[in-house]
Amino acid sequence: MKNNTSINKPGTSPNVQVLAKLVLRKWSLLAIVSGLVLAAVAAVITIWVWEPAYDAKQFVQIRQNREFIALDNQPNKKMDPKRYLAPISSEPLLRELLSEQAIIERRPSIQIEDLQKMVRYEPIGGELYAIICRDHDPELAAIVSGMATNELLNEINEDRQQSLENLRQKIDKKILTAQAKVNTLSNKMRDLNAARMLSEPGDTTQADPSGAIRLNRESKLDTTKDSLEMMEISLTQKKLSLEQAEEKFDEVVILPVVNSSPILAAIDEQIRTLKQDRAGLIRLGSGHPTVVNINDRLVRAQQNRIGERAALMETTKEQWIASTQSRLTQEIKLLEFNISRVKSGIVSDQSEIAQLANEFKETNDLDFEILQLGWERDRAAENLSYWNKELSNVSGKQLADFDVTLFASAGDIGVLTPIKPVEEYPYRLLVIACVPAFFLPFALAFLWEYKLQRVSHPEQIQDHISSNLLGEVADLPTRSQSPSRMSSRRITKQLRLYEESVDNLSAIMMHIAEKKPMVFSVTSASSNEGKTTLSSQLAISSARSNFGRTLLIDADLRSPSIHRLFDLPMKLGLADALSGETTDIGLDDIICNTQIENLDVLAAGKLKSSPRRYFSGPLWHQLLELVRENYDYIVIDTPPVLAASESLAISKECDQTLMCILRDVSVTDSVKRAYERLTAADVNVVGYAFSGVPQYEYAIKYGSYEYNMS
Repeated sequence: MKNNTSINKPGTSPNVQVLAKLVLRKWSLLAIVSGLVLAAVAAVITIWVWEPAYDAKQFVQIRQNREFIALDNQPNKKMDPKRYLAPISSEPLLRELLSEQAIIERRPSIQIEDLQKMVRYEPIGGELYAIICRDHDPELAAIVSGMATNELLNEINEDRQQSLENLRQKIDKKILTAQAKVNTLSNKMRDLNAARMLSEPGDTTQADPSGAIRLNRESKLDTTKDSLEMMEISLTQKKLSLEQAEEKFDEVVILPVVNSSPILAAIDEQIRTLKQDRAGLIRLGSGHPTVVNINDRLVRAQQNRIGERAALMETTKEQWIASTQSRLTQEIKLLEFNISRVKSGIVSDQSEIAQLANEFKETNDLDFEILQLGWERDRAAENLSYWNKELSNVSGKQLADFDVTLFASAGDIGVLTPIKPVEEYPYRLLVIACVPAFFLPFALAFLWEYKLQRVSHPEQIQDHISSNLLGEVADLPTRSQSPSRMSSRRITKQLRLYEESVDNLSAIMMHIAEKKPMVFSVTSASSNEGKTTLSSQLAISSARSNFGRTLLIDADLRSPSIHRLFDLPMKLGLADALSGETTDIGLDDIICNTQIENLDVLAAGKLKSSPRRYFSGPLWHQLLELVRENYDYIVIDTPPVLAASESLAISKECDQTLMCILRDVSVTDSVKRAYERLTAADVNVVGYAFSGVPQYEYAIKYGSYEYNMS
């Protein structure tokens, strides 16, 4: 059955993680060496083309002028030094530098864009800032830094003069406004005094000349209003309690009243008597008529008690709710009456307070207004005096909202020519150049593997072919171990694990055989995918399993190799038997015995013409029928499907065909095309084997079960 849970979906790109692992397995050593070489070349080129840059610095201190801020009447104003330093890289300021002879001599082709890239400012800490010019020419950097600072200071001085002039104009306006206010208040006071002298004297017996009675009444009125507010809140709460009287019914409150009812007491006494009678007759048994009668009466009495208790609860609940509602209604009426009475008192008090206020106003307004105007005139005169004093302070001073102090790099000799470059060594450029150069081989290997789409996991195949995975075969340890170490315990363990993996595959092949003798071929999509090694080991496993006599046929006539694996002489073989040139060749002449019991080998023989001609005639079918009579299992090593056309003809005569897929070597597209060719030719592809699995991965996935041979 096809597995739907796979790494790659049809028509999608391979999994990035799988490709990354494949690249690390196959290309890690070459990529690391190539990356180191490319990184070294990139480092050499970077150092060769690198040109050191120098920073020439001019330091300035920008401090907020508290005296100016106080005169400007803006105590919360905060200084923004960036506003004064921003013009350092502006085009109008830097354009003045293009006409300087010292700069032209150092670099005649310099442009305004070059200066904008060279000049900047940086905060040093606190109120200190650095005006920096960076260039590969240290002397030019020092010249530009000093001249740019001077141009900036000139613009700042102009700004300072403008700020001082604006402040003077602002103070003048304040003085004019204050003088006008003093004159206006003086005129008003003169008019009120004249009106007071011409008016007739009033009644000196005033009701409340000091206003003490009115203040006392106002205090009492506030207290009364607070009491009214509390009463209204209490009224609202009681109305809410009246509406929710039934919802707030508390069953626990009336439960003692219900339990003390005479009716329930009589029923409880009846139940207690019946239980005592039943206890005295318990010896008669539960089925006795008297006991049954008592039980029935006891049940009826208990049910009667439940009904009576429910009725009493309902009656008591209604009485409790009615009593609560009646009490709350009386309390609400009393509160409403009190609220009405208090509101009437408040209206009366407010009327009396208004009358007292009118009497006080009529007798005291004129004197109070004259006194108030006198206070306002005194304050206006003080304000006028303050601004006149500030005007005298500003006159003759060069104030601004900030102070700029210039600090030379060394005393008063100007900007020093920098000696050390900004970077002693181009570490950042080296990292930028070397890191991509080092990882470039990995990226190329990744793209190469992405294009090839090699098979690194069996699930990658299940989305492209409908055949099943029959088994995974561990990798041969001899590929990475020298023959001198083959006797070690580790190599022996790895060999046994490899043999066990092949034995598992062989057992599956034998059990799915529909008939005996069985002929199955082992093929692959392309060459060098391990089909010859797998077919040989399958034949050895079949012979050692006592399944019967086994014959291994080397049908790969183009590139035969089985005779070398078994150290057999290259004499007459399959090609000689199928050529038809000699008719007296028997099986004994072409089949060789091996040192393994029950295993014989039919070598490829000497190829004399096109292999396709050998397998397209009737001799191939006759040969298979002949070996079926003498062997129980025949394993055929066929050529690759995509490289040799005779592979389809060979496999079509076999009972089953096993495809060999080698990890990290087989390509997904090639496997898919080979499978489509086999199925189109009506070949019975029973499944595929995934070989080349690393020993540790196979042991983790399937386990390793060691055995001790005594």
